[in-house]
Amino acid sequence: MNVETVLRNALALPLEDRAKLVNVLLESLEGSDDELSEIDKAWEEEIRCRLAKLEETKQ
Repeated sequence: MNVETVLRNALALPLEDRAKLVNVLLESLEGSDDELSEIDKAWEEEIRCRLAKLEETKQ
């Protein structure tokens, strides 16, 4: 499987799954997820809230 295939498959995922995938990929570049800073934690919460609001508007 090549990068283009992975990207095409990832883009076909629902929004929430794409957001989770992005998070996992970014964490893999940053290092240990045990050492998330307070800013990272705050942004994760903000992302969760925004996704929830977006999902609410779709229904």
